[in-house]
Amino acid sequence: MPAPQVPSWLSLYYAGLNGPTKNVASSLAADARLPVEALAQSLSPMAHGNLLGLPRGTNRLYRLLAICVAAAGGLVAVPAMGENVGVRYAARVALGKLQSDFVPEAVPYAVLTPQGGDPGPFPLCIVLHGGGGSRQSLVDCGSLFESWWSDGSLPPMVLASPSAGMSYYLEDAAAAVRWDAFIAESFVDRLRATCNVSTGRSSTLITGMSMGGYGALKIAFAYPELFSAVAAMEAVLEPGLRDDQITARNRLHHGSGGPVRLIGPHRDPDLFAANNPANRAIRNAGRIRERDLAIYIEAGDDDFINVHDGAEFLHRVLWDLDISHEYRLTRAADHVGPTLIPRMRESYLWLASVLHASARPELPGEPVEGGPVSPSSLECVRLLRAQMDPVRKLAAASDATTHRRYGVLAPTRP
Repeated sequence: MPAPQVPSWLSLYYAGLNGPTKNVASSLAADARLPVEALAQSLSPMAHGNLLGLPRGTNRLYRLLAICVAAAGGLVAVPAMGENVGVRYAARVALGKLQSDFVPEAVPYAVLTPQGGDPGPFPLCIVLHGGGGSRQSLVDCGSLFESWWSDGSLPPMVLASPSAGMSYYLEDAAAAVRWDAFIAESFVDRLRATCNVSTGRSSTLITGMSMGGYGALKIAFAYPELFSAVAAMEAVLEPGLRDDQITARNRLHHGSGGPVRLIGPHRDPDLFAANNPANRAIRNAGRIRERDLAIYIEAGDDDFINVHDGAEFLHRVLWDLDISHEYRLTRAADHVGPTLIPRMRESYLWLASVLHASARPELPGEPVEGGPVSPSSLECVRLLRAQMDPVRKLAAASDATTHRRYGVLAPTRP
């Protein structure tokens, strides 16, 4: 029986973009509806992953990201929000290995440190790679971060990524594999001791893409006292609290590998439940709210492994728990494709906004004595909330949910 034809984006991803440039262009053109010859010409310098200064042999996902930028017409300029506009930053790469009692083998890792402007200390951002990636995935994105630091859209920060294989950052004490503890204890301690970083919670962030997004969420929800923010891009989330709630539609990624006790037909249901970010949010809701952990979840609404189902499920769990979070579902976006790097940039800009929030100045337009209050000012927010306070208290007398951030909504079906 002939094998089914694989969609072109998947072909690009799993083939590692090793085919001739025109074949790559044909696949891109089919999906993006672009002229093949013109696209092939524009892709010619990228045949070996060189669009963003990526070396030959670059991890296949990040080489795909580079081609996606060309298909999308390049990165969209974003207004600068930092104080270092005009400073040209470079990313210094440092590689290391860390032995820990929490995992069986020494873990290779990479660190990117900004150089050229602010002398630091810098915020620390843990970056968890996706399936099939490694520490090299972060290194390959160095030119992106140099650009974002230099144009002022992203404040300089130290980024660090461990090579975790297809581990799913699993916490499985019975198997002596404890990625949660490795990241939150051993890895953060090493980075704070050896890198030019601030050591406070407000300057400690965690993010990840795909498998790494799943890892970032579950670790942040377990350690809200350590991290001030978590940003998860297209996290591999399954929409349920128990294994028996997960249907075939949301197990498509199981064929790509992972720990047999978590991924595949021999999954341990208790282990799945214990590592599930939704369950961790429920279990640790009080701690997450108390520490005001900033949470960002995003996905494309046409993801080919349907991780948007899991993103929506987690959004609803957090809504019901009245846990503040930001949730973005990008129309017509997939797990790969032209939207990836712009979405990646948006997730880092959101992390930057969290860093800026504690020191955010009052917006211009504060009232002069006797003058109007600007609707863009915090003073306007305070005044309007004060005016509404008696109304809200009256409503709360008959509806206790008035005091919640999120309402308890009616069913969406009759």
